[in-house]
Amino acid sequence: MFTFPPQFCRWLTVLAVGLVLGGSAASDTAAQPWRRGLPPPPAPTVSGLTGDSRLARPAGPARDLQRAESALRSGVSGAPEAKARLDRILTATPDDADARRLRAHALLALGRPAGALVDAERAVALRPESAEAHLLVVESARLVGNRSRAFAALDRLAALAVRDGPLHARAAWNAAELGDLERAESLARIAVTQDASRPDGYLLLARLFVLQRHDDAAAAVLARAANAGVVTRPMVQSDDLLARLADHPDVRRAWR
Repeated sequence: MFTFPPQFCRWLTVLAVGLVLGGSAASDTAAQPWRRGLPPPPAPTVSGLTGDSRLARPAGPARDLQRAESALRSGVSGAPEAKARLDRILTATPDDADARRLRAHALLALGRPAGALVDAERAVALRPESAEAHLLVVESARLVGNRSRAFAALDRLAALAVRDGPLHARAAWNAAELGDLERAESLARIAVTQDASRPDGYLLLARLFVLQRHDDAAAAVLARAANAGVVTRPMVQSDDLLARLADHPDVRRAWR
């Protein structure tokens, strides 16, 4: 899973990856005003290598796989190196599920969602229990405009019932990008329940409530996050959709 330095650097990293995956900030804001001013949740997380019991990797491919994973964890700049290493592995062993999954990450970071979708679909076929692979299908299918495939992958991801807050936050973000705010709300609720330490899940859930005209519910989310010390007053006041809720009685009480 990606790890980030202290909060300021983390938000910059998240924003940079979001721009690569989703296009320019200006075009996204025009197309999706619901997330104006809020960086997207972390990009699909790179989980650790699980190995594949059906494959006995020689030392060279095993080393390439580990180094590709490390390159992807370093951020967008590591994507070309990761892809080159994974290309070598998949030329020799096209059914390596880990390599398919990691190359889908690399291709998304390189702005090549069509290729990412091919690899993500193959990763799901090889390892259908991988929630990360299903999320990669959601992300890449959305970016190529295949809405039906993206929604189907969201359904399959939900059915797995995995415990991974950041994964559900990213799935919620994708559902909102696809225009399904109710599904996004449901996934964001799961994200907050599973990982109450991250501000992005709370802010996303509050925004979704505001868009559905449930201001009191949004204020309750922010108050809960404020009481937990996860969301600060400046975070809310600087958010275009949430700023007015900084004066909501529930939120004000949480910051006393």
